[in-house]
Amino acid sequence: MWLDILKSNNIKVLYPEKEFDCKLLIAASEIGWGAYVDKHCAQGLWNDRLSKCHSNTREMLAILLSLISVRHWIQDKKIMLMSDNQTCVSYMEHQGGPFHHFNVMTKRIYQVLEKYNITMKCMHVMGIKNQLADALSRLNPNF
Repeated sequence: MWLDILKSNNIKVLYPEKEFDCKLLIAASEIGWGAYVDKHCAQGLWNDRLSKCHSNTREMLAILLSLISVRHWIQDKKIMLMSDNQTCVSYMEHQGGPFHHFNVMTKRIYQVLEKYNITMKCMHVMGIKNQLADALSRLNPNF
């Protein structure tokens, strides 16, 4: 379903490849979101309403905000997006899933990818290996 819609709209879908231009590490916490790509960092705070959202919702928003925030460094590139949230990785890899509100966010993310000519593959990374993005999401200045 999603794949057919994406193909009909000329949205690029990346199938497994071994080479990427860069890795984008993202994380979300109760405090905010963080992203790291090629020595560049981006981060932001949630408002009170978003800080109380489910962790999957915050992580999907972190993906969207990260892509927009670091677009200048990843435009026209093949990226490997790395998240410690398996649900979000699955939604991104399958271009959707059973929950409508996540499908809406997934569609918006793919629109950003198309706008900036970004080809993306997602991969789950264990939290212990995502410490930099996690620290950024908690606005930790000492990391």
